[in-house]
Order: sequence, then C-alpha cells, then structure tokens
Amino acid sequence: MAAAAPPAGTPPGSPHPTVLVVPAPVHRDDVAVLCARLRALLRDGAPEAAACPPVVICDVRALTRPDAVALDALARLRLTAGRYGRGMALRRAGPALRALIALAGFDDVLPLLDEPEPPDEPERPDEPEPPDEPEPPDERAPAAGAAKRSPPGGPLRVESRREAEEREQPLGVQEGVEPGDPGP
Repeated sequence: MAAAAPPAGTPPGSPHPTVLVVPAPVHRDDVAVLCARLRALLRDGAPEAAACPPVVICDVRALTRPDAVALDALARLRLTAGRYGRGMALRRAGPALRALIALAGFDDVLPLLDEPEPPDEPERPDEPEPPDEPEPPDERAPAAGAAKRSPPGGPLRVESRREAEEREQPLGVQEGVEPGDPGP
C-alpha cells in the first residue's frame, strides 16, 4: 500500500499520482488503517507531493466480492483525500464493485478511471461449454417483492414482483352533487 511507479507513458521527471492499493477483503477494522495509510502518503509523501496531480488513485482490483464495508472504506478514503485538497478515482474496478457503486448512487463520488480488467481465465473457443444443469427446486418459495439474487461476483439485479400500492380515499370527504345529475 505505497506509492507506485509512474504509469506507463509518463514523461521522466513529471509528477505521478499518489496510488493506494486497497486489499481484499476489507473488514470494519481495516477502514481506519486504510485512512491512516492514505494520510501518511499525502502528508509524509515525497517533497514534490505538492506538484502531484490532485487526484489520488485507489487500485481496487482485489475487491472482487465487495460489500457495504468495502463501499464504506472507499467513501471514507474519498473524504480523507478531500481533507488534503485531493480528489479520488478508482482504478481496475471489477463488475461487482461497479454495480455496487451504481446501486448506492456513488457514481459521482467514486469516479472510475478505466474499464474493468479482463477475467483471469481466458475464454477458450475450442472447448465446448458444459450444458447448464437445472437448479434443484428451492423448498422455500420467494416472498412477494423479493429481489432476485445474482451469482457471486456478478452484477446486482433487482426485479419487482409487486404492484404499486393503491391509496384509499380519505374518510370524511363527500362528493358534491350538482342539481340535475342522475341518481345512483
């Protein structure tokens, strides 16, 4: 979790951004440690730290199964960077983290730098895929309004299964009748 070498294509001698590598899994106790490391990087960084770009880059490729704690850690890191007058962006975010950020509405708070990394295992077109086996029936029927769960590491999908609630008319309100209206 230290500053990394300048990205490829950076001219020699030019300042490079501060990079913090976020490990996985992130536990509640790790949030304070990550923020302290970022503060140390920004406060005790190289003498040319003032000339560094104003954005801290968090490498989040290890967060393949993010949860609310990981999202909280990233938001707190963003606040810590802001206290030092820096912005923050995420690099190498996987599809699950991207979906969680979008679901939480943090798209503007935690901007993403690039496309997700390709999967570790390359697809092999010469090998046929095994046929999908039907899932065993679940003894518990999903409740009305239950969200459909996605596979681990996959994007989050939510499906509505209930109709919108119909409101009842307030009591004590009577409809006025005009003279000449036909009766009921």
